[in-house]
Amino acid sequence: MRRGAWLVLVLVGAGLVAAGWAVRPRAWRANEGVNSDQVVREFAKIMSREVGAYHRALRPIAEDAEKDSGAIAAALTAIDARAAEAITKIQQHSKNARDQIDDMHELSLRTQDNRINRILAQARQAERSITQIATQARTDLQAHHH
Repeated sequence: MRRGAWLVLVLVGAGLVAAGWAVRPRAWRANEGVNSDQVVREFAKIMSREVGAYHRALRPIAEDAEKDSGAIAAALTAIDARAAEAITKIQQHSKNARDQIDDMHELSLRTQDNRINRILAQARQAERSITQIATQARTDLQAHHH
């Protein structure tokens, strides 16, 4: 091949690489500048907020039940329904965080697994907290009206 043909091939190849970089998956672009430890820390904050939000959501339910003893059954149902909603949210946040870690292709598989395991452990702890809060709220409500 002549020198000009090689130059054209090199330029076309460089153009293809540049075009591929420009259209790389959105998930890769979203993770640029974010490291896996930040994802895990942010996930921990989200879990704390979700547990706190659930705990705050129970206050009006308990207050209504205290005013009207006939509302105990409805309050118990509401406590359980809110717990199910909170756990569903936690599971969705967990999936999103794990997907974000999975998309960090620069990480070794061992590091990815470590971060994902930390996220799963935090999610399990948040779910346990929700369950404990719900159990305590149910117990308090039932003890208050017996």
